[in-house]
Amino acid sequence: MAIRPIPDEERLDLSHYPEELTEFPVASLEAPPGARRTAKLEIDSSAFEQVDLQEVRVHAFLLQRQKYEVNLVLDIDYLEEWSLLPDNRFDFLVVPATLTFLDVVDLQIHLDWGTSMRREEPYGVISSFSDEVMIYDFRRFAYTDPIYTERSHLYYELNFSDPLDGRISLGAKDFTIVGRQEGVRSSRSTFDPAQRVPLVIVGGQMKESEPNGHRLRQD
Repeated sequence: MAIRPIPDEERLDLSHYPEELTEFPVASLEAPPGARRTAKLEIDSSAFEQVDLQEVRVHAFLLQRQKYEVNLVLDIDYLEEWSLLPDNRFDFLVVPATLTFLDVVDLQIHLDWGTSMRREEPYGVISSFSDEVMIYDFRRFAYTDPIYTERSHLYYELNFSDPLDGRISLGAKDFTIVGRQEGVRSSRSTFDPAQRVPLVIVGGQMKESEPNGHRLRQD
């Protein structure tokens, strides 16, 4: 203990107090309850075996042209960690992230919510669209066609639980998963929409924006 009280002399003994000042990062002191400060999430295909896209929500997806190539971009809530607690509840570390497939070929998108359900008036038509797009499986295969193997393309499949039996398949040179803000621990596998940083496209370039929808400054 560096500081020792001496009650009889009504003073503090500072003789063992270190001369060097230790500073703690302000961010760690200001972390809200349940938040965990981590290094920025950055993953590419070299870590494919460690990537888990089970029960991952997709908030948006788009095609992005980069000169002579096209990328497929998905805005997701990535589950960086998850564990089963002793009381049988799940604990998730959820990170708003951008999943990008680079130089896409052979793209096929099958997302079908089916025919809307009809009820008698006054209820009218109730859409079968559930407002959910959820990945449950992520797979990778090798191409056999030399035209793709020579270009270092691999074949990827994203399978969806919502819509049921949904699938996106494509060839790509690589993929990246980049976190847009720090992860937060939660009992839910999705990030609070009011707090997550959305993906914004400005002039063909991806930009981050604040949770309230205003773009962050790009200095």
